[in-house]
Amino acid sequence: MRSLVITIALVGLGWLLPLASLSQNLYQGEGLVVAVNEEKRMVVLDHEEIQGYMSAMVIGFPVASPGLLEGLKPGDRVSFTLQVTGPSAVIVEIAKAESKRKLSKPELFAPDFGLSDLSGKTVRLSNFRGKAILLNFWATWCAPCRQEMASMERAYREYKDRGLAVLAVSLDRGSQSAVEAFVRQLNLSFPVLLDPTKKIANIYRVYGLPTTYLIDRYGYIVVREYGGRDWSSEMARLGFELLLRE
Repeated sequence: MRSLVITIALVGLGWLLPLASLSQNLYQGEGLVVAVNEEKRMVVLDHEEIQGYMSAMVIGFPVASPGLLEGLKPGDRVSFTLQVTGPSAVIVEIAKAESKRKLSKPELFAPDFGLSDLSGKTVRLSNFRGKAILLNFWATWCAPCRQEMASMERAYREYKDRGLAVLAVSLDRGSQSAVEAFVRQLNLSFPVLLDPTKKIANIYRVYGLPTTYLIDRYGYIVVREYGGRDWSSEMARLGFELLLRE
């Protein structure tokens, strides 16, 4: 059975999730509870397609008030109302429902690619099949990218022996000296790859930096994140635990 993972914050998922018109801001959905985090006021749902908003996905939503989480536990079937404002969404109503549906499996396969690392060696995504992968698109001139790199390194060192791979794809153009200097400065130990023409970034629909994909052990995309994240935070750690679950 494939792993399940949460997203740290709800984001627009572009080609993965067909977004509806922003003028329509209330959406109804149903799904199963994967995890509840009362401190963060979030519920992770394995939900069915939310008509007009997003396809079936395992994803975490914030809730409008902590009282909405009372009594919810993993495995509960729920119906919910999602309020969407621009790129943000929050659950404003949620209630238990009856169903025997099992947790779904993601069906979005990550396109394979090959890119050179800083030593000139070609590294392919498929070389890491069997591992969970954090695939990050970044650049040295991107401040949020630089800020999240240290937490990516911490996450990699903590989880690499359990099967987590981290691939950081630089979109810097010209000389790679700036990339090399940054890698040395932070003492990064995961592979850093070069995509100066944005060939692979375009395949992955990277429209802003940083953009990060989480890919399960079978090569399927679980979620995409826009913007910088603390990859060593409590919510990120919960996501990695779920992603690495056999």
